[in-house]
Amino acid sequence: MDPELWRTHPALAIASLAPVLLGAAWMAFARGLPVLREHRALVTAATWIATRVAFAVIVWGVFGHMSLDSRTWFVPQARAVLAGGLPYRDFQSVHGPLFAPLLAPAVALFGDLGPGIVFLAADLVTWRALAAAEGEASDAAWAWVAMPIVWISVVRYAQDEPLAALFVALAWLASKRERPVAAGLALAAGFLCSKPLLPLPALALFAGMHGARARTRLVLAALIPVALVYADFAALGAPVLQPLTLEGGAFGTGPTLWRLPAVFGHIDPGLWGWLPFVALAAWGLARLGARGAGAPAHAAWQYGAFAALSPKFLPMYALLWTPLLGVWAGAEPRRKTWLVLEGTLLALAWPLESGPLQGLFGAIWRAIAILGIAAMGLLALWPIAEETAGARR
Repeated sequence: MDPELWRTHPALAIASLAPVLLGAAWMAFARGLPVLREHRALVTAATWIATRVAFAVIVWGVFGHMSLDSRTWFVPQARAVLAGGLPYRDFQSVHGPLFAPLLAPAVALFGDLGPGIVFLAADLVTWRALAAAEGEASDAAWAWVAMPIVWISVVRYAQDEPLAALFVALAWLASKRERPVAAGLALAAGFLCSKPLLPLPALALFAGMHGARARTRLVLAALIPVALVYADFAALGAPVLQPLTLEGGAFGTGPTLWRLPAVFGHIDPGLWGWLPFVALAAWGLARLGARGAGAPAHAAWQYGAFAALSPKFLPMYALLWTPLLGVWAGAEPRRKTWLVLEGTLLALAWPLESGPLQGLFGAIWRAIAILGIAAMGLLALWPIAEETAGARR
């Protein structure tokens, strides 16, 4: 959210929070209503149409809104590819080498709306993959469709994370069908076409796969295409490690437990700041692996560690884990409640970060922002507590 909106139209800024809160209530209660509980698949489909198609018509059509990332990153990169440029060599990119080439045809056809249409299509296929893996009326498909952070990221902010989530969902579908090679190829495509963070949920899928042969096939299917593409780009003179160097800064960004110390204490431990996340994630990998936990449990633990302790965690990053988080939560009431709260608070992080936390709008708003950011970091740890307690039961 633009801080200027808070200054010039504070009532409008507050009113813009209404869709998130209404969406949270809808996610929590809609499919339990007397008339709707017998038509859960239909409710899921109607919700997708309302939160994607109808919302996009309002945001993109009526208001003519285009996200900042689309204007400054996605569209220029796609146009650079259309002009013959090579990612990393001819323009900077924090994404995989095939991200900008993937967007280029859409920008050529639809102009500035091209990236948003690609991400919306990825969101649609993610839903359909989860429906195929878990069932049309499943809680996993519902979680993806109804979570406020998902549809706000897709439409309001036109973020690219649905691309990564798409390949995670496809890999999960292939894993459910015991096709490790297909799962590996999906993860390879995701790494090449989306964010450098994709290996984290990929690790959860690997850790949750049973059988040494299946794991080997998954790894080979994932690594070989990635190695070939990166070798080609390197041969053409592209600095292929550029995404890692560009994403390595901005310590204390996003609603993690590092955020408040970074803002108020000006703390920046550099690379050492990653150690708490790495330690907690490694502990989870060992603990869950020892009891043969599946990929959803690994993803839930890993997400909790990353969202709470990573030096940089932007709200839309949650979409990379959301397909597996929905599977993990399933129909268990406490986990479903956590998912609603997490998906709602993350969607509110942008407004809290865009001025209130910095004290631009007075002490009351600052206190609300401080409490909200702290709550997000602590709430992210709940899946770890849940998995730890579950192992004792």
